[in-house]
This record gives sequence, structure tokens and C-alpha cells, in this order.
Amino acid sequence: MIRMFISSILVAGLIIGCSAESTPMPEPAPTTIIGKWIEVNGDNIFTFKEDGTVVLESPEEGEEHGKYDFVDSDSIRMTFPPTPRQAWARTMNLDISFVGSRLELRDLTGEYSEFDPAE
Repeated sequence: MIRMFISSILVAGLIIGCSAESTPMPEPAPTTIIGKWIEVNGDNIFTFKEDGTVVLESPEEGEEHGKYDFVDSDSIRMTFPPTPRQAWARTMNLDISFVGSRLELRDLTGEYSEFDPAE
């Protein structure tokens, strides 16, 4: 009887100990990306809105309005329709990650750009 009581206490302690050590889940990208992002070593600015629209401000292309969606937790797809300056529609598939408050967008070739949140 005493062995069963001690075994029960040990099992309860393990369950409580394991649940206390669980790590919190990181905030999902769809809520952390909302806002204006300024390229660190460049001139591009992305503005991501809650309704799934994105605005790209670029010296080369001007202002472009498009849509974005998340392929998975660390990949984003942005689609921009043709404009007077850009004759064809564009789709960008990028890996997305955060280092502190900095946003990193990496294309399929491995090239990346870093963006800081606008203040």
C-alpha cells in the first residue's frame, strides 16, 4: 500500500514538473507581420494589412498594391497584379523569419532582405 502511495506521488510530481517546463508557443507570423516595414540596407517599404493586402513602395517600381497569404508558418506568398510600370503580374514566394524585432524575407535563391518596423 505504501509503495502504491509513493508511486502515485512520484507520477503526480512528474506530470506537474513536465507541464511547468513547457515552452510557450511563439506568436504566429500573421499577427506579427502587420504594419509597415522599412528595408535596412535598401529603399523598399512593405506595409502588411490585416485584410491580407500588402503595399510595396519601391524607387524602381513605385507603389504597388497586392495580396499576401501564408503558405505555412514560415513562408509567405505575395502577388502583385500588372501595373503601368510592371507589365506582368508577379508572385513572390519568400521564407519569413524574425530576429528580435527585425523581419527577414529570403527568396528561393537564398538572397534576403532585412526590414525594421517603422516607428
